[in-house]
This record gives sequence, C-alpha cells and structure tokens, in this order.
Amino acid sequence: MENNYENEYTGNIKISDDVIATLAAKAAKEVEGIADLMGGIVGNITAAVLGKKDTSKGVDVDMKDGAAQITLHAKVNYGVKIPEVAWRAQENVKNIIESMTGIPVEKVNVSVEGIDFAEEAPLDTENETESAPLTENEIIDIDVTDEN
Repeated sequence: MENNYENEYTGNIKISDDVIATLAAKAAKEVEGIADLMGGIVGNITAAVLGKKDTSKGVDVDMKDGAAQITLHAKVNYGVKIPEVAWRAQENVKNIIESMTGIPVEKVNVSVEGIDFAEEAPLDTENETESAPLTENEIIDIDVTDEN
C-alpha cells in the first residue's frame, strides 16, 4: 500500500509501507538494548534468494485511516530492563517516522521474541558486592522481615 500526498503545485508524493518499515527498523536498532529484529521466514527466503538483506525484517506496518500502526518483532540484549527498552524503541520509531514522512503513528507495538546472550548488558551492580554464592544453609537463614 502506498500513502499518497497531494501538492497543488508539483504533484503527488507516494510513500510505500516498505519505506515506513525500513525507517522503523533503523529507528528500533538505534535503541540501546535492542540486539536485532526478528524477521520471519519470508525475510530469510528473500535474503537467500535475492542475495540482499531485507532492511525491513521484523517490522509489520498496517495503515488505518491515514495513520500507521507498527509492530516490531525484537530480540533484546540479556540483562536489560525490557519494558524500558521497549518504551524507548516505541518513542524513537514514532518520532522518526512522523518527522521524516509526516504520517501520524497511532501505535508502535513491541513484541519481544528473543534474548541475545552474546552481548550482555551490564547489570545494575551499584548495590551489589563481590561475594561467593550463598550455600543452602545461608539462604535459609536470611531474615526477610521488615522491622521498620
């Protein structure tokens, strides 16, 4: 599907869903914590047969009433806070598509479909100390009551 814009002086502008999907994929991959987008079997076949990378893999675009609804199929890095990464991805995708195309983005859905263990994000170690793992007896003896 193409999104048409009419300019009374020079003619029409058409933006295809593939262009929106490519912009969304690039915007999502810019977000720290997004390891990659997960393309389906169609994207893998396209890459194998045509010998070129599908730049919009892992992104579905649905146009309704002139507004885009986008779904990202993402793989996140191990150790990240998934809701925070998803929110940043939603925000970045929405901002980039709206600023570059002028098409309003109604929704950006993020479907986390995998975790990349190769590039571990640093865990929050601010309050952690280096210590040996607790034994079974030590775990049982830990007092979890709040005396305040």
